[in-house]
Amino acid sequence: MKKKYVVFKPRERERSFVLSVVLMTAKMLFFVVLLIGISCSGLVVGLAKAWIDTTPDLDLDKIGAQAQTSFIFDSSGNLITEFKGSQNRIYVEIGDIPANLINAVISIEDKRFFEHHGIDIKRQIGALVNNLTGGKTQGASTLTCQLVKLTMLNSDQNYRRKVQEAYLAVEVEKNLSKQEILEAYMNVIYLGGSSYGVKIAAQDYFGKDLEQLTLRECASLAAITRNPSRYNPRRNYYGTGEPSIIDDRTDYVLECMYDNGFISKAEYDAALADSLTVVEDSTVNDLYDM
Repeated sequence: MKKKYVVFKPRERERSFVLSVVLMTAKMLFFVVLLIGISCSGLVVGLAKAWIDTTPDLDLDKIGAQAQTSFIFDSSGNLITEFKGSQNRIYVEIGDIPANLINAVISIEDKRFFEHHGIDIKRQIGALVNNLTGGKTQGASTLTCQLVKLTMLNSDQNYRRKVQEAYLAVEVEKNLSKQEILEAYMNVIYLGGSSYGVKIAAQDYFGKDLEQLTLRECASLAAITRNPSRYNPRRNYYGTGEPSIIDDRTDYVLECMYDNGFISKAEYDAALADSLTVVEDSTVNDLYDM
């Protein structure tokens, strides 16, 4: 004789009225929250699509169309004078930029630069979580995003610009190599005063050509990018009299370089022990010879 299995059994006692109300309310709240979530997701997707549809066309010519310092020569090829506009910039090719300077910028601004395709999802999620949990406000822009913002968009702090920036960054990565993006960024970036690009900044702050820069000087230039006014070496050393501001930031850049494997422990220790010699007076605003 087969044993009978009882699937449903008669309720032995009446369910608590209060418990029934709580369970029903919980179910209703769950479905309400679910519907709101779905509606909000659709709204966000629709809004993002609308912003992308109104994004300016990708114009790579704008990246190279930056103001540059002009040089006037005589008929024998001797330099007569320089002519600087509001942006003092001398373009330099990537092959003439020291590896230490490139690695310093990547370490502090976009350590996964060679891994992502314009946007760093991992960094964006980390920044979002940190900002929502009350941590120090963080940005998630890659070097490519920053290049787009500096040459094709503006600096407005809103979600529309962020979405358009991310979209264009992906498009830029489809059309330019990583080396081309790095070269453009190194020449576009603002580094305080009227210095645009790393070549002018090296000459203005340290009186050196790029190939003469020490590891610590490279790290200090990379340190300026986050806040060119606050981390301006000349301002810190001779204006506010607070060299520790740029020195501490430079130490942090060096730490990032070491953590990312760009420099050895010996190089790291030597750079920490080194010091900056900043040119006190800038020649940028000197009167022209003629």
